[in-house]
Amino acid sequence: MRSTALLAALAVLTASCLASDSFVFTHATVVDVKSGRLLNDQTIVIRGDRITALSPHAEIPAGARIVDATGRFVIPGLWDMHAHPLYGCDTPERMFRMLLANGVTGARDLGSGLPVPEALNWRDRVASGAVLGPRIIAAGKIVDGPQPVFPGSIAVGTAEQGREAVRALRRDGVDLVKVYSRLPREAYFAIADEARKQGIPFVGHTPIYISAREAAEAGQRSIEHLSELLFACSSKESELREQLISSPIGVARDRVRREQTKVIVATFSEQKASQLSGLFVKNGTWQVPTLLIQYTYAFVDPAQLRDSPGARYVPASLMQSWIERLSAFRGIRKEEDMAAQKRSYELEIGLVRRMHAAGVRFMTGTDAETYYPAGFSLVTELGLFVRAGFSPLEALQAAPLNPAEYLGKTNDFGTVGVGKVADLVLLEANPLEYIQNAGRIAGVVAAGRYLDRVELDRLLSEAANLASNPPAASAAQ
Repeated sequence: MRSTALLAALAVLTASCLASDSFVFTHATVVDVKSGRLLNDQTIVIRGDRITALSPHAEIPAGARIVDATGRFVIPGLWDMHAHPLYGCDTPERMFRMLLANGVTGARDLGSGLPVPEALNWRDRVASGAVLGPRIIAAGKIVDGPQPVFPGSIAVGTAEQGREAVRALRRDGVDLVKVYSRLPREAYFAIADEARKQGIPFVGHTPIYISAREAAEAGQRSIEHLSELLFACSSKESELREQLISSPIGVARDRVRREQTKVIVATFSEQKASQLSGLFVKNGTWQVPTLLIQYTYAFVDPAQLRDSPGARYVPASLMQSWIERLSAFRGIRKEEDMAAQKRSYELEIGLVRRMHAAGVRFMTGTDAETYYPAGFSLVTELGLFVRAGFSPLEALQAAPLNPAEYLGKTNDFGTVGVGKVADLVLLEANPLEYIQNAGRIAGVVAAGRYLDRVELDRLLSEAANLASNPPAASAAQ
């Protein structure tokens, strides 16, 4: 019943946003995220879900809603390219609100615990305008090995099972296939081949049975979390992989992982890192590093998670599970293990800096919701990009422009321009001066629907209510 009522409330909000056929920003400063130029005193005319005019002298349609944007900055809507808003039945309504309130108008959902048709139904209802939320690119189920990390994944042990998993997901209508850490070697390459035949991209982790070089050469479109990249840059890569593969899943493998972190740090090869960067550039292998997650494992005290921006919009039980998970990670590591963990993070930052300088393409992703509230964590991720050597402009490009290029949808998204879909964020300050200004949001336009600060605060209030009173049934996070 409550879900029905909330959907009805969303429908009312949607109807109110569409009451006028057009609206206009006047006196706006538009940030050209390609060049970094600021276009001052612009009039932006929006009809339906498209920008129809952009100039200082654009004609304002009769009856249009006018928003004075004097002193404010307009950027394209942001994308979180590694998120899980469809993970369980209790997450879409809450996370949709949180993402939009933080200027995230698009998300790549990389694995849902819901039945695939149910997950894709959320995607399609957003696309049709029936539900207000960020537009979704959906993987459906994670494809993992015969003993998958997460319950509900598609368990694959053979090449034929891998091919059938791709075919089944393709029939269901997913946008991409996500592979995971325990996929056997034979199954992985079968998935790569079948995905190519089916015309669907595959992305995800680098399974432990595969080198990062092999993943790039097999056509894996993006690598998430810098998965196994430090491993690939070790001068002892082959020896370490053999040792890891031979260890049983569970406590024994976790122990091997801990010990290998220290070896990886000690055997990092600059030459291998340069070679790997060149290969990624050659093969167009994108990176979604989720730096905030990597940073958290190395430096964040579990109790500090309660102080994260937006924590009040997360169910108490979910927050507690994050704290327990991070505490368990710390609990089995000695001081020397944590020292190696911190050093590995610094090496990852150095590797990101090297790959970026070499021309490897990057996108922002937060793994929402793992450890941090959806939407709120994206601005923190942008700040970590800057700390990794990106300029504020380059960091900003990783959120709207690069995803549009990755998706092959630059005619619709990625920049503010005539003919583009009106996914926009209105900011109080210039993000090119200080990247954290991307979080100072005065308003959001989602597919032409303008949500002012009052409406965004209402979405957050509804998210807080959902966090306090989550549905009884939910998928495990």
